[in-house]
Amino acid sequence: MKYMTKGKEVILFDRQGNREDAHIVKCLECGTEFRTKFTSDEIHCSSCEKTEGYSEINNGFEVIGQIEDSYRTVTVDGLHTA
Repeated sequence: MKYMTKGKEVILFDRQGNREDAHIVKCLECGTEFRTKFTSDEIHCSSCEKTEGYSEINNGFEVIGQIEDSYRTVTVDGLHTA
């Protein structure tokens, strides 16, 4: 039996990808979590208006995880269905 997951996202916690990957970031000032890519030079929290340069991300923002598109095929052997 094969299952295909299409169009879903997986959050890889405690992992940071490259600058083009989407990430979940937490603002340490207000606690808001949001999605962002690090393609711009600054990260901006829309909740408390905190802005920080990409090179200083560990001072005011915490990377929760990397967002990855899930297009995986899983094969399950020996599964009986009624």
